[in-house]
Amino acid sequence: MPLDLDAIEREGDPDAGPFTVTVAGARYTLADPVGLPWRAIAHLGSDIEHDVHTLFGDQAEQFRRHPMPVWKLNRLVDAWKEHYALGGSVRLVALLERYGQAIEADLADRQVDLAQLWSERRWRRLLNLVDQLPTDSRTLVAMAEDEELTAALPEPEPGPPPPPPLRTWTPEVEKLTLIADRLGELITAVHNTVAKRPGRSPRPLPRPETARDRIKRQRRRAKYERLKAQLAAAAAEGRPTMADVQASTEHTAGRLKTGGSPACS
Repeated sequence: MPLDLDAIEREGDPDAGPFTVTVAGARYTLADPVGLPWRAIAHLGSDIEHDVHTLFGDQAEQFRRHPMPVWKLNRLVDAWKEHYALGGSVRLVALLERYGQAIEADLADRQVDLAQLWSERRWRRLLNLVDQLPTDSRTLVAMAEDEELTAALPEPEPGPPPPPPLRTWTPEVEKLTLIADRLGELITAVHNTVAKRPGRSPRPLPRPETARDRIKRQRRRAKYERLKAQLAAAAAEGRPTMADVQASTEHTAGRLKTGGSPACS
């Protein structure tokens, strides 16, 4: 049967029927995620009472009459998520659970209704919108101030800071960066007029890096590695390298300057 993309109006499984479960001979129909707020789904698995109330609704009281081990209830929650194809929204749910208020406010600033997109199961669009929020958004600020998240991240690699993203590199930022570089050079020049040991000007602040810049750097590196390999092969075979030729030339020039004669072989 061909897939009719025009008939799909929401993410997940559009043909998923009601999810039913049998407990002690009684059949229960669990809630459809479309009718649940994202906060309720985000907290599934954190509290048994919350899970029962969220999934069973008006049938929760009857369900509670039959004791059930935690592992079995967890299996029920997993099966419910699988039935409604909620697996693809795991990262989105985790983000909403931790930074929900900030995300909701950021999307509202952009005339995007979080609740509406959630009810329509447009989780991929929601996740794309969250991933594209700028660095000064409430969400990214909250993530930057999250000590628990920072502690869980690996240590940054030593070296210069990464280049700033191109999308935030406005003409104003470019001019301010240029001013900062020139100010550093000016401060160094003034310092060197009175210092016993002249100092070096600070390195220019990083600029955005484009694909062209990365390709050029990779080609330079590849050219350097090829030359390095050729010199190593020449040294292994006993052939003179460019370093040997340069050293011999400098030695001969030095002898000529002092009145000596170059050695003949």
